[in-house]
Amino acid sequence: MKSKLKKDFGNRIKYFRNRQGYTQEQLAEMIDLQPNSLGYVENGKNSLSFDRFEKLIKALNVEAYQMFLFDNRDEANIDKINEIVNIAKTLNKRDLDLAYRIIFEIGSNKPKKS
Repeated sequence: MKSKLKKDFGNRIKYFRNRQGYTQEQLAEMIDLQPNSLGYVENGKNSLSFDRFEKLIKALNVEAYQMFLFDNRDEANIDKINEIVNIAKTLNKRDLDLAYRIIFEIGSNKPKKS
């Protein structure tokens, strides 16, 4: 039986694979997996080992956390999110603390969903 998490994860693989312009066969070869096995993962029927997951994110040129952003609204903002993360990685502790407080304040002032 497919779990929602496996299905969502498989959709993320498919999204990033298509964004890179890879076929299932090409990506499967890059991560040492049979194409039909990758198809099962993309369809939420199977999962990947951690070793294959590491190969996958390298092949797709994404950060690990991006594979778990299942909310479709994030797709339109993924490049902005990546840019913020990359900038944050270069900040010293004081500037990172400041950036965190700003983002936290912006996020906590959003209206709560009922």
